[in-house]
Amino acid sequence: MNEDDQIETLIDDLVEMGALIRQPDPVNGETVYNVVSDRMQEVMPSFHEIFMQEVEQTMLDLYEQGLVKIEYDENLKVLYSLTEEGERVVDEMIMSNPDLDV
Repeated sequence: MNEDDQIETLIDDLVEMGALIRQPDPVNGETVYNVVSDRMQEVMPSFHEIFMQEVEQTMLDLYEQGLVKIEYDENLKVLYSLTEEGERVVDEMIMSNPDLDV
């Protein structure tokens, strides 16, 4: 089994276990995957940790671009929200992709 086959098998297994949801991208029809965070943490904690690091880095990048705000609740849980500029960018994306399911 080559590496691509191994990856596809892993993805199929994660879908079966409920850690990933496979669905078509509404804009271009390509397959995309949504991570079910709690389930992924149960079945593959190492992947969940890497995934969360990537999410955090992406949010930090968006913060540095002025597109999101980062705040904390009383339990020090991170809360992300769009800035006015972030809302403008999202609105432009929606307007340029009317088939986008938001």
